[in-house]
Amino acid sequence: GWREPGTRRVLEIGCGDGGNLLDLLRLGIPAAQLGGIELLPERCARARARLPAEVEVVEGDATALERPLPSLDLVLQFTVFSSLLDQAYQQRLADTIWRWLRPGGALLWYDFAVDNPSNRD
Repeated sequence: GWREPGTRRVLEIGCGDGGNLLDLLRLGIPAAQLGGIELLPERCARARARLPAEVEVVEGDATALERPLPSLDLVLQFTVFSSLLDQAYQQRLADTIWRWLRPGGALLWYDFAVDNPSNRD
């Protein structure tokens, strides 16, 4: 039902070096409608370097990010929750995501259902 992707506000939590955000640009979502948040400074710097300046890329903890509520049509998280060991923090992050989403908004969640063999933690 997203016939007008240019009107959608999208945020990726754990955006890494910005690869998924580049894909969303290719799908027609304007740079000014996209954002990413990344906890690791070096990944955040790479994302800022490879994405257009209009894409808001924030370094830090997603649960501490101030956003108008609700303000997003889509939140993406790919392998973030399987990297979080504290269940209370996982719940805070999930609660934050739901507060950000507009009515009818969506969360695209990709994660591991089994242990990740390349991540000992």
